[in-house]
Amino acid sequence: MNFQRGAWKKNISIEMTGNINPIVYTDKKWCGFIVRQLLTNAIKYSPEGGNICIQVSIDINKHVNVTINDEGTGIQSHDLPRIFDKGFTGENGRIQHSATGMGLYLAKEISKKLHIRLNADSTLGKGTSILMVFSSANSVERIRRSIL
Repeated sequence: MNFQRGAWKKNISIEMTGNINPIVYTDKKWCGFIVRQLLTNAIKYSPEGGNICIQVSIDINKHVNVTINDEGTGIQSHDLPRIFDKGFTGENGRIQHSATGMGLYLAKEISKKLHIRLNADSTLGKGTSILMVFSSANSVERIRRSIL
C-alpha cells in the first residue's frame, strides 16, 4: 500500500509536531524504507478518519527521537514482544489478511544496520506508538566526519 494513497482513501490525517528541523546522518533510502513501513502499518490499522501524529524531539543525550503514534486497533500485550520477529503477524495481521509478517521484521533489521533504535508500545483499542531513536554516534556520522 502506498501510504499517502492509503491515508487519503481512509481520510486519515498525518500531523507532524515538535522540533521538525533536527539533522540526522543516516542512509536516506533505507531510513525512508523504515519510515514508510511504519506509516503504512499505522494507516493499515487505523480507523477511517483517524489521526496519526509524528512527533520529533531531541533528548538529553542529543539523540533525535521520532515517534509515530496512531489511533488504531492496538496490539495485544502478548503479541507486542514479537512484532519485529520474522513472519509474525499476530492477531491483527490475521484479521487483516494482508499481513506477511515481513515489514516490521525488515524495518528492525535495517534499523540495526543504521544504528537506529526501534521500540514499540501499544494499548489494545487505543493505538500504537513506534519510537525511532537516532544516535548522534552512528557509523554514517563517523564516516561523514572522517571525510571532512
